[in-house]
Amino acid sequence: MMCQVETKTLGAPIYGLGTFLYAEIENGAFIIGHDGKNNPPINTAFRYNPIANDGIIILTTGSTDFATRIASDWVFIHTGKVDALLFTMQQGKMLKRIAIGSVIIILGVILIALFKEHQKKATK
Repeated sequence: MMCQVETKTLGAPIYGLGTFLYAEIENGAFIIGHDGKNNPPINTAFRYNPIANDGIIILTTGSTDFATRIASDWVFIHTGKVDALLFTMQQGKMLKRIAIGSVIIILGVILIALFKEHQKKATK
């Protein structure tokens, strides 16, 4: 039952009693775990590799996602795959940065075009 979807959070499926499948490892097995946070900023993360019988538990204060980021790095180091939760968490920030970068590039191209046009008129 731990591998049956019960609900979703941040668009990602939650299995069993809050277990989350972070990255597939081999033979249909997954890095499993759970994250939690509270306000004031407290962040906890747990990841477990059932094949290697290895895991990590992180408890932090002062940040809402520091433990999650460290646990996600642990998953990447052990599997070479991006932690599914971290990808979902960072997706909004990534899209915002892409949009801002696109606007800056477009404005830069417009300014360069206007500058070159101004130079052409000045040399006539």
